[in-house]
Amino acid sequence: MVDEALEEIVDHIVNGIVKQGYLVKKGKKMKSMKERWFVLKPTNLTYFTNQTCSEQKGVITINKSSSVESVVAKGKYRFQVKCGESGTHYEMEAKDQKSRQEWIACIQASIGN
Repeated sequence: MVDEALEEIVDHIVNGIVKQGYLVKKGKKMKSMKERWFVLKPTNLTYFTNQTCSEQKGVITINKSSSVESVVAKGKYRFQVKCGESGTHYEMEAKDQKSRQEWIACIQASIGN
């Protein structure tokens, strides 16, 4: 338990990680939903195939022209991030309402900084 807390502090202070965890992301080309490991830093949201972060799948730029909002989907906890400069929308799904709210709040805080 202490090790996890220390690891989280190091990730936040040393590595600049705001939040990290699994989300399900809708594909751009293939519209299927795939689980990805997401790492939010103040200026980007990077996603990987898994928690080892060995295979990066993409990066979503977070800046003042970005936005994040809930998406209505019956029985799902979806939200989308819109990149203002490119106009690209990224749709993601959290495991529950609490997790979705945490992700939205953290992304909004990054947009505001």
